[in-house]
Amino acid sequence: MSLEYCATEGIISSVTNSPWGYDGAFLQTDAAINPGNSGGPLISLRNGKVIGINTAVRDESEGIGWSLAVDQLKPIIEPVIAGELPYAGRMGWLGVNLEEINLDRAREDFGAQYSFNHPRKALLVIDVFPKTPAARSGLQPGDVIYLINWMMPQDYADYLAMMRDVAGQNCEMVLYRLGQEIELEVEVEDRGELRPKEYVAFAGMTIQSASPTVYESYYSMFSPECVFISDVLEGSSAEAWGMYSGYPIRGAIVNLNYHPIKSLDDFWNAVKDVEPGQPVEFFVGQPDDGWIVKVVYYYPSEAPLRERVEH
Repeated sequence: MSLEYCATEGIISSVTNSPWGYDGAFLQTDAAINPGNSGGPLISLRNGKVIGINTAVRDESEGIGWSLAVDQLKPIIEPVIAGELPYAGRMGWLGVNLEEINLDRAREDFGAQYSFNHPRKALLVIDVFPKTPAARSGLQPGDVIYLINWMMPQDYADYLAMMRDVAGQNCEMVLYRLGQEIELEVEVEDRGELRPKEYVAFAGMTIQSASPTVYESYYSMFSPECVFISDVLEGSSAEAWGMYSGYPIRGAIVNLNYHPIKSLDDFWNAVKDVEPGQPVEFFVGQPDDGWIVKVVYYYPSEAPLRERVEH
């Protein structure tokens, strides 16, 4: 639209709701947030201070958008400027799916024994993924997390803040399991260290190998031996041909040769010599629920590129 320096006005309607698919504490606002606004500031009209970073909107309704609360960014601003923070950041990772539930449900259905000291929302373990810190430590579906290093997370956003502090460390965890209080020592992995350190760029999309955290996020879709589309640039050839982020790529046809793809090396070997204007047919999704997408690039900036990220 070629519009610059646009501002909209709205109110903060919630500090507890979060957009689906995002982790952290968010400010819900009815100020208009449009495509391209992501990363822009949410500014308080009271004092002119930045209070959030515009992040997401709700497609099926109007007047609902979210900005990441700026207080979450303050602890990492100086390390980022100093180059001390890994490119993936630091976040403690257990290998579980959690759901916020109200306290009455936690007490009545899952046996949590809250007294006068209780959180805003209880944290219920929905899934425990195999070969993860949670599985090794003995967490189970149905557990209600009560304390982390003897501090009580008030909700999921508060839990994430605590997990950032214990990334790569051992922590003491207290939980309720069907009315019984249980103490566990958990070796928390650093999610940032588990992120792939290498990627291939092709036609405006970024391809990475699967990692335990990716396998967790797309548990029913990914296997450990695959590559996935981690990003598709807006306006790129890949976007124009119908590629979307978040899906695995199982194979590719180049010059009438089929290349099965189970690793980043497989993907690179398939596309590294593809020239501008040369079509590639990608097999995307699961074997029993997949589709084929043709991709052609024309600009040198979208040529195959393999890089390693050190920081």
